[in-house]
Parts: sequence; C-alpha cells; structure tokens
Amino acid sequence: MTIGPCVSLLFPSVLRPCQEHIALTSCIAANLPIFLSGSVCVLDCDGRDCQLSASYWGYPSVGAYVACNSFVNIVLTPLFFVLACPLVLWANCLAEKAVSNQVAQRLLGCFLTACAIFVTFICMTCQMILIIVCILKFSPMWSAACLGGAMANNSRS
Repeated sequence: MTIGPCVSLLFPSVLRPCQEHIALTSCIAANLPIFLSGSVCVLDCDGRDCQLSASYWGYPSVGAYVACNSFVNIVLTPLFFVLACPLVLWANCLAEKAVSNQVAQRLLGCFLTACAIFVTFICMTCQMILIIVCILKFSPMWSAACLGGAMANNSRS
C-alpha cells in the first residue's frame, strides 16, 4: 500500500507527542471550506429572495441583512474555527502534561477541549449579537466601533 504525499506530511505532525504550536496557515487551510461556505451563504440570501430573507429574519432593509450576514458568515464564524484549532491543541497538550494515566489524559483532554470550544463559542455569540444590535438599532458609526472592538479583541486572543 502506498502513502500519498499529503498523508506522509500529515502523520509525523499528528503523531508527535504534545505539539504545543500549530501554524496559523495550517489553521486557515484546514478551515478554508468554512471561509468559502460563508461567502456562499451571504450571496445566496438563505436560498430565497434577499428582500424576503431580510423581512423573514426581521431586518429593516436588505443592506442591514447583508451587512450582518457578511460579518457573521465571512468574519466571525471562520475566525471562531481558526481560533479553536490552537485552543484544542493547547487543551490536549495541557492534559497530557498534567496526568500520566493515558485514559485520564483522554478524559481530561476531552473535557478541556469542550471547555475551550464552549468559551470561544460564547465569545463569538456575544460578538455576533452585539454587531447585529449595533447594525439594526444604532448608527453606522456605532457599527464600525463595534466591529473595530470585536476585531481588536479577537486579535489579542
């Protein structure tokens, strides 16, 4: 049985014990389908007419619907998945260093992974709600300030 070039590159990095670093380009490449599907969601307008989708979700205009949908699907959701990769890696490495029993390592790793993904998801949801409220209820200046704050907050993570 022959091993292809992708598999031969992947196995040494996966089988290394406690890898503490993962390249950002690897995270982005692994989540590239999420980036592309986000733009399809924005352009598709939920498979309906954009005016109908905007009124269905309660947006006052198609522009507000597209702005909110663009931010959530093109920026926030892919950013969540890109940030989740190093956090999951860190959680599993922490579990491996903290416990010597292999079964306990797996259980602790699963628990810490779930906690890391949950916290990241809650932060993403709060930012999503905040940007939707700013776009719908406040002026474009508030929306820009909220977007800038969300991006500055995510760049520190």
